[in-house]
Amino acid sequence: MFGFSKKTETEEAPQKVSFSDLIKGPKPVLVDFYADWCGTCRMMPPILKEVKKALGEDVEIIKIDVDRNGQLAGSLKVQSIPTLMIFRNGKAVWRQSGVAPAPTLIAAVREHLGGLEVLEWAFCLFCSNDARISYRIAFATSCPVSPTFAAWLASICISLFAGRHATIVTFIFQPLFG
Repeated sequence: MFGFSKKTETEEAPQKVSFSDLIKGPKPVLVDFYADWCGTCRMMPPILKEVKKALGEDVEIIKIDVDRNGQLAGSLKVQSIPTLMIFRNGKAVWRQSGVAPAPTLIAAVREHLGGLEVLEWAFCLFCSNDARISYRIAFATSCPVSPTFAAWLASICISLFAGRHATIVTFIFQPLFG
């Protein structure tokens, strides 16, 4: 469909990747539609750096110039810039026109991380004797998940860890129970 250059760490020359390939995975992709001539669009790069710093590998961030990719912008009904969108599994799950502060973007991305990452990280902690993994669960539980899911996950973790990581589990889930 639409081609974009994506440089990989192992290659020197950029590799052509379609937009649909960039957004098809389970990792949220934050897309900033902008134009070089747009004054307010110039406010976004430091904000996006802050978002990337806060979320690390949990988000992919790409910028798309609407003047060079007008057909794509039109197909996604981008009518003003900057327009920010989050895609997950190939579908748009969030959208906002205008400059958005970093906390708003971070919250929007975390909202679309979902609960499976929490379960995956809990499993990693259970299988590992490395307490550093607990940081990932603590980070994941700061993502908006339903209280029912969090309570269920806490009860499973506490029963599975059987004292081996009881202190960590109590610390991690304590804020969820007030």
